[in-house]
Amino acid sequence: MQQDAKDSYSYLVQVLNRTKLVKNLTTNTTSATILDLESGSSFTFSVTTQAADGTTSTPVSISESTDAAPPLNFSCSGPNGTSAELILTWNAPTGSNQGFTISLLNVTEQSANCCQHTVSSLSYNLNYAVIIWTLGPGKNSTKENRTCTTGITKPPTPNIDYASVTQCGHQGFVLELNSNFFSDIHGPVTSYGVLIALQGLVKNYNNWKDNEATPYLAVVKNRTEVRTKSLSDATSITIGDKAVWEQYYNGPLTPRKTYSSIPVRVEDYETYFKKQHADSNCGFAEEFEDLKTVGVAQSKTSALAQENKAKNRYNNVLPYDFSRVKLSVRGNPWDDYINANYIPGYSSKKEFIATQGPLPGTLNDFWRMIWEKNIHTLVMLTRCNEQGRVKCEKYWPSDCKHFDNIIVTNTSDVDLDDWTIRDFSVKNVKTAETRFIRQFHFTAWPDHGVPETTELLINFRYLVREHMNQFQNSPAVVHCSAGVGRTGTFIAIDRLIYQIEQDGVVDVFGTIHNMRMHRTLMVQTEDQYVFLNQCVLDIIKSRSGTNVDLIYQNTTALAIYENIKPMKGSIKNS
Repeated sequence: MQQDAKDSYSYLVQVLNRTKLVKNLTTNTTSATILDLESGSSFTFSVTTQAADGTTSTPVSISESTDAAPPLNFSCSGPNGTSAELILTWNAPTGSNQGFTISLLNVTEQSANCCQHTVSSLSYNLNYAVIIWTLGPGKNSTKENRTCTTGITKPPTPNIDYASVTQCGHQGFVLELNSNFFSDIHGPVTSYGVLIALQGLVKNYNNWKDNEATPYLAVVKNRTEVRTKSLSDATSITIGDKAVWEQYYNGPLTPRKTYSSIPVRVEDYETYFKKQHADSNCGFAEEFEDLKTVGVAQSKTSALAQENKAKNRYNNVLPYDFSRVKLSVRGNPWDDYINANYIPGYSSKKEFIATQGPLPGTLNDFWRMIWEKNIHTLVMLTRCNEQGRVKCEKYWPSDCKHFDNIIVTNTSDVDLDDWTIRDFSVKNVKTAETRFIRQFHFTAWPDHGVPETTELLINFRYLVREHMNQFQNSPAVVHCSAGVGRTGTFIAIDRLIYQIEQDGVVDVFGTIHNMRMHRTLMVQTEDQYVFLNQCVLDIIKSRSGTNVDLIYQNTTALAIYENIKPMKGSIKNS
């Protein structure tokens, strides 16, 4: 405005936000202070001169922006058990904004929208200086500062190369851990424990002595004593020294026994495989030999009952009492029996049901199990007839068939080169409820041994798992003829793939050991055991991009003895 304005003039001041009039005032002076404007916004200021006689000048205008307001209630957190990251939260500032900028260590700047932002690719358990400010059309806001600490996650799998046995006694040994054995990259390791097992890994010394557990926790130590040592020092742990920590007893070991089975890191697995594979799979043969007696002492009272004997396809494949699948009782106390066991998966203790191929007299029981256990996924790993022998009764119809109170209708049948996929509609005539079940029938398993390549069964597993994941609370029923060899191999592949993908380690021996504690002879032959290890190697190679199509040839299979008195006819259900 001109400074020589006449005293008789007045001035009309208007403030517009875009086209909206937000302020309108008249003043006799040549300056005005405009208050209470919105932060972070652009305004047009217009001034019109007004003479005493009411005439007005042409308005003149300028544009200006208010400063952005800082974010409100800025806070940060570093969650545990995830990737190393910081989660930043704040409330929107007053007024308008054009986004936010976040800076870590005054170096890295990231753009963000309101009102949460995750900063990733950080290091665990570290303090970061975090700064945030609001962007606006004029000046940016003042900066808000916080010191934020990332969380921790489970320690990395120890490198077994840094552990060694230095002394062996009659009932114990000394385990030496190099300082490099411990890694704090995922957060400080506060304590560590040593599990002792006779070829396998679970509870305490007394459980182990009473054959209630294969492994037990023998030693727990605070990491503080390790931190006081120099980097070159090693930590010595005596196993079997009778020390007590809470309910855990480091008791004396049994003389002349071998204690082993440690999960192998994925990156170390190829070296481990080559060692065990040498000399005609000598190492794998020794491991498999140690599995032969696992679980065999557990009770099988129901399976051995005279009323149930004819329901078993094979005399030497009988379900353990503690893990057997129990059906409803319909008047006869033996109605609850079927030759089937719950088998733990990676995520659930009852993720699978391993069962035999149905007999003519157990077809109704089989479909009753499907209904009562809410099954949506069926996996069949045998043909009904192999080498002129009946391996499994054909338990599904070509069109529609009654099985006691269950009506099964075949709604789809898709034959592929290596497997067949069938869809069934299953109706309970008592409740009128209908469910839908998909059967995955793997037809490429040879009469003897194992599949020609690992790729087939691995791909088949991914197909089945995709369907299983749609029904989280429904076990998958897996069967072959006996429900142990091929069935165990398939379930083991699923568990081992999860170990590789989720844990970065793999323990074939420990997995089979655990499965055999729930059903006898799971992964029945040495061929199948070696095949599983080959599957693991091929999966790891495929993930690293170094996989080649390794062909695995099988040899001989261990026979399962047929039941000399197979059940004939059907069982009457009351």
